[in-house]
Amino acid sequence: MSYNITQELMSYYRYPVITNTKVEVREELPFPAITFCNQSPFNLTAVKEADPYLEKYFNGVSLLGSFNGAINWSDPGYGSTFSEGQSLDWWKKILMKPSQMLNLCIMKGSWCLAALKPVVTNIGHCTTFNWNASDVAKVRVTGFDNNLIIFANIHHDIYVLGSQMAAGLRVILHDPRIHPDVATSSFLAAPGTSTYAAVKRSTFKYLPAPYTSFENKTCVDTLSPTFNNTLEYHDIYTYETCLQECFTRITFNKCGCVKPSYDGTMGKICSIIEANTCYEPTFGSISQDPDVHTECGCRIPCTFDTYETKVSSSKFPSNVSIQYIIDLGVPVDEAFMRDNYLEIRIYYENLMLQVTEQIPQYTTETMTGNLGGQMGICLGASILTLTELGEFLLLLCLFIFKRIKTGGELKRIKPNKN
Repeated sequence: MSYNITQELMSYYRYPVITNTKVEVREELPFPAITFCNQSPFNLTAVKEADPYLEKYFNGVSLLGSFNGAINWSDPGYGSTFSEGQSLDWWKKILMKPSQMLNLCIMKGSWCLAALKPVVTNIGHCTTFNWNASDVAKVRVTGFDNNLIIFANIHHDIYVLGSQMAAGLRVILHDPRIHPDVATSSFLAAPGTSTYAAVKRSTFKYLPAPYTSFENKTCVDTLSPTFNNTLEYHDIYTYETCLQECFTRITFNKCGCVKPSYDGTMGKICSIIEANTCYEPTFGSISQDPDVHTECGCRIPCTFDTYETKVSSSKFPSNVSIQYIIDLGVPVDEAFMRDNYLEIRIYYENLMLQVTEQIPQYTTETMTGNLGGQMGICLGASILTLTELGEFLLLLCLFIFKRIKTGGELKRIKPNKN
């Protein structure tokens, strides 16, 4: 019996869990925030107007230009534009403008261009639909004709060489409360295609310490009233946001500046030379260092949502559509449309929500029930039997106490004779 009690206590304090996955059918689902970014962050026309040497610089630091070696900063053409820090507004002038990128936005049959919000990210000047966390769009009707429809012009003719060799839009799905830079779900849409993305939403609910959620790691309960957000520059705590802020702080401490996407909130924006010679190599190095990841001490939240997409595409526009557009007098030819225009449809296929949830395998009630069952097996006794045994022992003790008190003599009572 002592062995069984010890085993039960050991099992209880190992805090084992059971992970359950279930599918819930909802009447409506909140739509994710969708951020659209051009694969070419920079506008070639604006780049040439700002400084002719900028095009040479971007070519030099591009994926293809890297074969030619490092930038020769002793070249006199790299003047004050490169050595002096530029404002966020200056960077916005040479970036692709979101307002010129998206031509049409329809959500649930209504126009939604006015609901888009520009945002500067690490991959350019993007625009976000459904960005307001206090007024999230919700979907009751599913299907590719009933949710978000986007028509866009990527302006392929003014692309600048960069780290990406592909043309098109990067589409990022994320929680409306977080910055798209830290989102992990995205896909590409190519010009000349109609891209359909069926979205599946999943919710994960893990148990906080002392339970382990991810192998030997514990999660942080961001929904607890006692949770304290330790991030300085982000209102919402996520694992990716925590890492990004940690990496940026370490890089800032070394280089003394940050990228334009941080908007100067942590410190001054790096000059182009500082970004090329210090910030980018430092940030890239520490983000790949597992020891730095450990030092940052970031933990995954116990509750979070993910978005998975099933993507398919077809030729856009169809031959009959393009002929109709030309007949309307739109001043574009077929080759230009197929090289620049695209359609994106993002939608829920159904209103099913997959929920993955941890529950404790052992609770106080579980342990008490197990011990009671083992006692019944070992002793052949139930709780009622043990109670009766206790009552018998109590009466026996009282009887012995009385015998001792009366000197061990028994008094016989004789019946009265009338």
